[in-house]
Amino acid sequence: MLSKGSKEILNAGKQLASALSADVEAVIIGSEVAAAADELARFGASKVYLASDAALENFVPDLYLDCMKSAVEQSGANVVLFAADST
Repeated sequence: MLSKGSKEILNAGKQLASALSADVEAVIIGSEVAAAADELARFGASKVYLASDAALENFVPDLYLDCMKSAVEQSGANVVLFAADST
């Protein structure tokens, strides 16, 4: 289940994307997060970049940074919004 913060940042992204005539895309990082990725799509993300691995179960800054960097490079994003929480 998506956290309140994740839903809020996705809504902010949708508003910004609408103003810029762009798509809103999302990144989810963690262990066993496929269901949350599906939920992001249902809440309006046109594309979801998924990094799901047992090694990502606990926050490890360098691993998470590598995942984010890869997703941003793949997407070609001009704007990146972050929500950070433990759920």
